[in-house]
Amino acid sequence: KGKQVAGDILSRFYDINGRVLETIISKKMISSDLENLKNAEYSIGVAESLDKAAGILGALRGKYINVLVTTEETAKAVLKMNKEK
Repeated sequence: KGKQVAGDILSRFYDINGRVLETIISKKMISSDLENLKNAEYSIGVAESLDKAAGILGALRGKYINVLVTTEETAKAVLKMNKEK
């Protein structure tokens, strides 16, 4: 209750702070755990649009990605959102 999905990687959902959210889908998925991404030398996220800013921020805060490929507009939105929360 009160948890809002900001984004997903490998069909694993997380909130704006990068906390993994357990959903009904989580128990049915066969995919890598997001924690494995933290150990990768490079974990590259590719995302673009203002609608994805919260998901990008959550992925960065959760340390699921350490490289981001995006547009200038999206990057500015993520930085602004990070300052606000």
